[in-house]
Amino acid sequence: MKDSFRLSMDVIESQTKINFGDSILFLGSCFSEEIGNQAILSGLDATSNVFGTIFHPRPLGQLLLDAIHSEKEVEFLKSDDLFFHWGSSGKIYALTSNDLKKRILLEREALKDKLGKAKFLFITFGSAFAYRHLESDKLVANCHKQAGNSFQKELSEIKDLVDFWQGIIRDLINFNSNLQIVFTVSPVRHLKDGYVENNLSKACLIQVIAELTKNQNCSYFPAYELVMDDLRDYRFYKKDLIHPNEIAIDYVWNFFCKSYLQKEIVDVCEQVKQIKLGKNHVPLYPESKKVLENKIIMDQKEKKLSVNHPTIKW
Repeated sequence: MKDSFRLSMDVIESQTKINFGDSILFLGSCFSEEIGNQAILSGLDATSNVFGTIFHPRPLGQLLLDAIHSEKEVEFLKSDDLFFHWGSSGKIYALTSNDLKKRILLEREALKDKLGKAKFLFITFGSAFAYRHLESDKLVANCHKQAGNSFQKELSEIKDLVDFWQGIIRDLINFNSNLQIVFTVSPVRHLKDGYVENNLSKACLIQVIAELTKNQNCSYFPAYELVMDDLRDYRFYKKDLIHPNEIAIDYVWNFFCKSYLQKEIVDVCEQVKQIKLGKNHVPLYPESKKVLENKIIMDQKEKKLSVNHPTIKW
């Protein structure tokens, strides 16, 4: 009989490791954004969800294709006095169509530059359910609160997603032969689709990734399994019982560090994180002697770490 009342997963260490100064990208669902933010907070050269949260593999992959091939076309919609992009989340908007196009093209160019330099690209799929805009007959990244009868909800075919992403992987590796692509499935459940439907969606995504990771330079990080099978308890969720809470995110982040970070920088990342959190904290009495002394101590720690690791992103 096991001496533990929970399952635990063994860390599978990546042969390629991340150090300070290595460029890494996180794209996809909101869980990808959570881990990406942890990387940024820890001083790594990370970029997270430049086009916002994207759940479905198809519009997510299209973002990469548009960036790599410097696509100039931008499909937009006007809602009240704002302009939005069908291929981005609601955080990408502008007051005019020209301003929106400029912003999208700048973001694509920046993403292309990042992809050319990146050591790792972490892709998180959130849902296999897609929304097809009936007028344009294209799958959108976000419905932008438009009328429901403007879209058709559909479950994407596994083969279609595999074929689509096989082409994206080829383009990515041709563009940056050193790029390591890591796929994950978000543990955030889309219960608005239904309990059974959510499980069907996640199963589709897992099957798609199983095919994609047969490619060289591609692998899988078990974020979904860590939350669903390892932690497996509602105390690791927020009040909505859907999104993993801070404890769960920290747990997955620590597992991530053991898998991908060079051992000698794991503790340094934690120190950087604590310094950043300390500096971001707004004290009740900012002029007090104790607060000023703590600021000096943190500045000294930052300077010392920067001497030993000059590529830390502060």
